[in-house]
Amino acid sequence: MNIPIFSQAAIFRLQQLAGAVHKHSGVRHKLSEPNNLLMLLRYASQAPTPGIAMQYQAFIRILNRTEKSSLQARGVPLVASIPAEATELGREAV
Repeated sequence: MNIPIFSQAAIFRLQQLAGAVHKHSGVRHKLSEPNNLLMLLRYASQAPTPGIAMQYQAFIRILNRTEKSSLQARGVPLVASIPAEATELGREAV
């Protein structure tokens, strides 16, 4: 499986995302293995917490068009589904 080579900034965001997911779920995703990387991104795209949603979106924003296309071709959504409680918190903050 050919996963794109990410920039240093994207790798930094990916590591932050992996840490947030590990803290929430207790599951470690080995970023050097393509299947684990895709599992992490698919899990994060479902955004079980607002923090994971923010980390996921920060990672996606850094990617270039080719990297985004490659991930989309592998079934990775490019937008996190934000939990209902996160949208409620956002309304209160405005």
